[in-house]
Amino acid sequence: MIYASENIVVVEDLGTHAQRLLQHHSGPIGSMALSGDGRLLASAAAQADAEGGAADVCVWDLRSGALLRSLRHHGAGVGALTFSADGAWLASASLGGATDLAGGAAQLGGGCGGEQLGSSGGGGCLVLWDLGDGEPVALGRTHGVSRQRSKGKRRDDA
Repeated sequence: MIYASENIVVVEDLGTHAQRLLQHHSGPIGSMALSGDGRLLASAAAQADAEGGAADVCVWDLRSGALLRSLRHHGAGVGALTFSADGAWLASASLGGATDLAGGAAQLGGGCGGEQLGSSGGGGCLVLWDLGDGEPVALGRTHGVSRQRSKGKRRDDA
């Protein structure tokens, strides 16, 4: 079982009740995701820290408990994380605020705009991370995503 207790990720063996504590976050954890193969865990801060003004996204090796990456680009708390099917990519979505861009990332669907990525209103920023080098490769705004309905009826519309 894996759960957050304030700023600590707790990995508990349900058979032996042994616990491993994964510690890096300075404040409460707001989101976690497990890779499809169960080897990687991502945890993200619920708010930006006072020191650097960024919300950490941590990527952990679950077998060893080692911190593999600390990804810092969200200027506000991270509310959602997901791994790609092969575990090579991680997407993180902030709850709002600004996101620093460390150069080179493509912008998705209108992007967050410029070197300092800001979001006004209720939206946040979406970052796609390459876990091989820990760099952001694409950015977008979460409120810029919209669904388009096809011309035909959906099965649940019948």
